[in-house]
Amino acid sequence: MENELELGGFYTCVQDGLAPVVIWIGRVDLPDDFDGTAHEPVVSLVIKSPDPDTPINSYAPFWESCALDGEMMDADPFDVNQELFDENYNDWRSAFEQGEAFPWTMTPNEVYAQMIADLIGALQK
Repeated sequence: MENELELGGFYTCVQDGLAPVVIWIGRVDLPDDFDGTAHEPVVSLVIKSPDPDTPINSYAPFWESCALDGEMMDADPFDVNQELFDENYNDWRSAFEQGEAFPWTMTPNEVYAQMIADLIGALQK
């Protein structure tokens, strides 16, 4: 299903071999917004599993080509902590401008799977 994705929209992202995730598109910064230090737009997302009561990645910046790599379908909205998202964006943006942080080069599905694997690993220690 082809969708025109919208800022503030909720979408299920499906990628072969990985569990689907639900994303919220919270912000899109164009290369010009970064004074020439970005080679493509940066899409800032909130990511969660479609399953209830699962962890939420409250802020994740991606290069546009990575963020929108999977098949996208409309999804039911979920609660987004806008204040936390904005705070995390500002922290990330400051670190990016200092060369200390960069957008993800993995897909949202890969990032969420890694986050869950890291949480499980931490719990098993």
